[in-house]
Amino acid sequence: YLGQYAIATRTKKKSTIKLSTFGDETRAVVDPIDFALHVKRKLELLGWSFKEPLRVLTDNKAVLFAMSGGKITEQSRYLKPKYLYGRQLKARGDIRLGYVATNRNMSDITTKVTCPSPVHSVHYTRIMHGV
Repeated sequence: YLGQYAIATRTKKKSTIKLSTFGDETRAVVDPIDFALHVKRKLELLGWSFKEPLRVLTDNKAVLFAMSGGKITEQSRYLKPKYLYGRQLKARGDIRLGYVATNRNMSDITTKVTCPSPVHSVHYTRIMHGV
């Protein structure tokens, strides 16, 4: 988002549903950070200035824990470069990590089967009407 406007989003339809994994959630946090920092650098070249670090929210507490300095299991060692990169950006002050509950996470509308539910209606209204 830039202000209240989404500047990028992506979703893929899959024929199967799988439970989220630490690896998927880590990539879902780190990959968009790269894109957002790239856009931020371009905007800075155009004269924009930013007073605060990039705010990064996740609904996965394990990823938040790992990127905030927590230990991960040996099985997840292949993700070490990703979450260490996140830690480095956090330590440098480029990003600020936070948690967002599912009922407040508008991006879940594209990744979870939430229809029909009150949560889906709230997310839909917030996305389509900015309410």
